[in-house]
Amino acid sequence: MTVEAYIPRDPSGCERTFEYAHERRATIELVKAAWRIFHTSPRLYAIVANVKYPPADAVVIAEDGIGIIEFKDYGGLIQGDEESKWTAISSTGETVHIMAGSHVNPFQQVKAYRGKLRHRLERMIQGSDVQLPVWLHSWRTYLQATVCFTQEIEVEYLEVHQPWFQVTTLDTVPEWIATLVFGSGRKLIGMQVKLVASRILEGRHWTEIETMMSPGLPYGCLWVLEEGKESWRLMLDHSDMRIGRALECGPLMLEESYYLVSREHARIRREGSQVVIHDGCGQGPSTNKTYVNGKEVDTARGCVLHEGDRISLGGCVSEDCTHPPPGVCLLRFHRFRGEESRRAETIRPKRTG
Repeated sequence: MTVEAYIPRDPSGCERTFEYAHERRATIELVKAAWRIFHTSPRLYAIVANVKYPPADAVVIAEDGIGIIEFKDYGGLIQGDEESKWTAISSTGETVHIMAGSHVNPFQQVKAYRGKLRHRLERMIQGSDVQLPVWLHSWRTYLQATVCFTQEIEVEYLEVHQPWFQVTTLDTVPEWIATLVFGSGRKLIGMQVKLVASRILEGRHWTEIETMMSPGLPYGCLWVLEEGKESWRLMLDHSDMRIGRALECGPLMLEESYYLVSREHARIRREGSQVVIHDGCGQGPSTNKTYVNGKEVDTARGCVLHEGDRISLGGCVSEDCTHPPPGVCLLRFHRFRGEESRRAETIRPKRTG
């Protein structure tokens, strides 16, 4: 494997909790995107999620460079500069201030994280037996950073001009990873990449996410419908997948806000040329049932999905309903055809609302 995922854990082995749901979802999409693009590369890429110090959403360690990622769940026209507050203006004209913790804006936030990471590298390399090159903590070593937006954005009026900084989206962040560079021809070897991830950033292998690293082409997707719009999508790229709120559902894991959806609510299987959904996950039906176009899905027989079918998990939703009841998850099925499968492999799932 040339893409490895890490996450800090507490003494009991539980993963460090993400502060916001969008951070976990975006990190999962980042790992999946990196796997699809770099899994055949001879180079090693390590992604440490939800880092403790510096408190970044993710840090990517490659043989050629290191990059810090901070996710922001905003969309629209992004305005600001290096010193002032940033705002996001939606298509309806609503203006919101982009939060950045205790910092004035996201640029200052990742700038501070960059300094903290350099300080930690210096302290750990000089004060322990970690076998890493001394140049890694030098101020001459190029450490990069990006603010990655999880929604569609425009940045014509964002005035930041630092060579180590870039604004990205979930679509473009893999391209940014490919540009990571220490400079002056410096490189790490694979063992040193792992040392930075495990010793410097205290990451442990994120084994739960390995099921999401599939090199297979996706054959379809489920769009999550929020407020009548296709908000974000779940890729279908395994022949037998489970959807629900449990971590074991992997790429089809739903947020806890869908509380009427069971932990393992339904199965989606590719059977020849058909895609079939079954209520329940082999241990009996789900608590609040699965519906396709308003009709209940049988646990044993299942239901063949067709283009545009509306799936509701946790309750029956009428065909003209655009705002499902609280706790119910409403989905729309889309089947990839021909070259669309290959294009979807490199297009990241994205939120639009």
